[in-house]
Amino acid sequence: MPRLTVLLAAVLACAAGLALAERAPSAPELKSLEKDAAAFARNTEKNRAARVIDALPERVIPSVAQQAMTPPKLIRDTLVDQAKAFGRTSKPEDVTADLTGVMLDDAGGLTWGVVRLKGTSIFSGQRVRFDTATIAILEGGEWHFARIDTQAQADLIRSAYPEIKELAPGR
Repeated sequence: MPRLTVLLAAVLACAAGLALAERAPSAPELKSLEKDAAAFARNTEKNRAARVIDALPERVIPSVAQQAMTPPKLIRDTLVDQAKAFGRTSKPEDVTADLTGVMLDDAGGLTWGVVRLKGTSIFSGQRVRFDTATIAILEGGEWHFARIDTQAQADLIRSAYPEIKELAPGR
């Protein structure tokens, strides 16, 4: 009986480890993540609102639209308008995607990880540094990005991607 208990404990420990498994990206994954993250950082710096919104993970806008009982196009257009308005009051500079030590997770067949988007913004003449946790989700051969600095942002991602269980704000 003690052997069975030890064996069961070992199996459960392995299963728990698999549920939270993170891994280093493969060379092709890292190359594509670097390319897409650099484009996202560039679009953020240049205040390209539509491109930034279109880089959101694919299920986010439909999930919000369903919850709000609003057409997805209206949600997207509203987000673009809000991003444009924000861009008129701030000037991002030196925006980079930091992939240092990035680890990926394969949750329910979905590949994702967290990168850092760093830079400065000028608000009303004041220079403000930012360093935001940004989820990167691989869908259709392209990486999609969304900030996850707050509980609400992380909850939004978890709502659209229930297979992502271990996502904490700022992770």
